[in-house]
Amino acid sequence: MEKPSPTRRALKTRSRPSTVPEQIAAEVNAAVMRGEYLPGDPIREQELADAFSVSRGPVREALRILEKTGVVTIVPLKGAHVTRISKEELDRFFEIRRALVPLLPRYLLERNVEVIESLEHYVDRLLSLAENESTHGWDAYVQTVYDLNRAMCEACRNPQLENIWMTIFDQTARYTRLGLRDPARRAASAKGWKALMQALKLRDDDEATALLRGLISASRRAAIAMMDSEPG
Repeated sequence: MEKPSPTRRALKTRSRPSTVPEQIAAEVNAAVMRGEYLPGDPIREQELADAFSVSRGPVREALRILEKTGVVTIVPLKGAHVTRISKEELDRFFEIRRALVPLLPRYLLERNVEVIESLEHYVDRLLSLAENESTHGWDAYVQTVYDLNRAMCEACRNPQLENIWMTIFDQTARYTRLGLRDPARRAASAKGWKALMQALKLRDDDEATALLRGLISASRRAAIAMMDSEPG
């Protein structure tokens, strides 16, 4: 079956990548996150070159970018394929995210309240999308969770934290997305994000940390359940 071209629905982020390889990498990453490429699927250079109307050079560079973040694996003479991770690896990624959690509220609370309030429109969108049972609503919810995570990291003004946090997010995104397929799960997720924003506005570091850990723990449980349900 022909796979959808990743150029059709680019992942929207707050700052557009500045080079052609970075743009290709971002859009292929989005296609992986949406499940258009499955773990182990090949990513063919020529197909991407045709889709983006570029030579294979920028595509190779884009794939090397994705290899650095662990989204793809490149095997000499065999090409690139979507990285396949084990349940143990997935669990470790979530463990690392939980360990990093205290840093986000700490950095965010160093900013003024206007910065925190600027994140609320993402949460309002999550609340409006939570009960939308269509595939579009599901995709839009997952995209908004991605955007909110990116926006929080950017607001922290710590590029190293942002890079690590979003790299791990990308590694777990496919299973997190599947875990959010259930409207009840999305409703609980949106409620958690709303409570987190309230704790940040009240400058309650401990509560914000606990709520963010709770969101990640819920994502982990759902992601592991999705992996368990997959055939093979």
